[in-house]
Amino acid sequence: MVDRKLVELMAVSLDASLRTDRWEELLDKLVDYLGLISGVIIVSDPRHERRVTPFQSRFIREDARDMLQRFLAREDADDAPAYRAIQNLPLNRLYAEPEIFGCEGWENLPASAFRDFQRNVFGINYRFAMPLNNFVSCADILTLHSASDLGGERRQQVGDLELIAPMFGKALRLHRIFSALQAQFSAMLLALDRLRLGTVLMLEDCTVIHSNETARTILHARDGLRLDMAQRLEASDSRASQWLREVVSEVSQTAALNGLTADRACAIGRPSGKADYLITVGPLVDSVGELEHGLACAIAFVADPAETTPLSTAGLVEVGRLTPAEAEVCHHLVNGLSLSEIAERRGVARETVKSQASGVMSKLNCRSRLDLVRLAAMTRLPIDRVARSEPRKPALEC
Repeated sequence: MVDRKLVELMAVSLDASLRTDRWEELLDKLVDYLGLISGVIIVSDPRHERRVTPFQSRFIREDARDMLQRFLAREDADDAPAYRAIQNLPLNRLYAEPEIFGCEGWENLPASAFRDFQRNVFGINYRFAMPLNNFVSCADILTLHSASDLGGERRQQVGDLELIAPMFGKALRLHRIFSALQAQFSAMLLALDRLRLGTVLMLEDCTVIHSNETARTILHARDGLRLDMAQRLEASDSRASQWLREVVSEVSQTAALNGLTADRACAIGRPSGKADYLITVGPLVDSVGELEHGLACAIAFVADPAETTPLSTAGLVEVGRLTPAEAEVCHHLVNGLSLSEIAERRGVARETVKSQASGVMSKLNCRSRLDLVRLAAMTRLPIDRVARSEPRKPALEC
């Protein structure tokens, strides 16, 4: 029978990759599961003797703040050899302190003033550590504190913990990535929200790691685009879903290698019968090295032609030095009218509109209507507040 508390640990660890507040909950549940005093996540840089603890269990947060302050003041210098040793140990195994030092028994541990402080003040008689991630410059370490040894019945619980430990390490890596992505792209996503352009950041398996409010509204509607149970982006149509998987994987690998590839575009049909979503997928390239090395990520822009608030094309008119006729055609193209509808609205022949549309595309170096829509959004100009009396019937091809 599966242990309910173990399942809860796995569930919280998945959420913790996206939500900082869940790490403290994870540590609280872990301490409760093993019957411990406390636990912390430590990021250790042994080469420079630096250690930080981004997450702590409730006991340390509420009752042992003095211990936390001493740790932050680097009063644990006697433990530095242990952190260096941990970085050379295999991941995802819980080591008792004597194992880390390679000595026989707890009574033979080297002297540590910080260990004595923990024992005398807080009753922490036994310390354990589990390396979760080991990078070139630092290591993620789960450190646990107990009043007694983890023998007997708790040995089985430790074994179960070691089985799911890789999830903790992966969650920490993803959390680091997501935090960097959110810091780097939140302003951009907010700006695109104002333009009603959905923006989604994805890993190479289509797992959505960040999105703006417009994208969340589109996904919540589940009308052509949605998230599956694993938070992966998929389309209602199986062929469109296959296209998404292949394209996201392709451009993500390009991003990981810091290479270049052309963005890919597609129309995604909607069961409701509304105009197709227009989606463009491209690589998210970390050209300045702010994100994790080798990060494979894709960014998708989703335009909803059924959205009634039109995008401004004033920036495109200036950039392309469009004629008044081309400016009007550009506005209608960006906001979803077909060539025939534009011709009818302007009272000219369809071939005239087609020629003017070609001129717009050429001047703005766009190959498709999708490129034009995205370029309009990238200008980040205010939204045109133009009243519309007629519904639009968008078309993909010019």
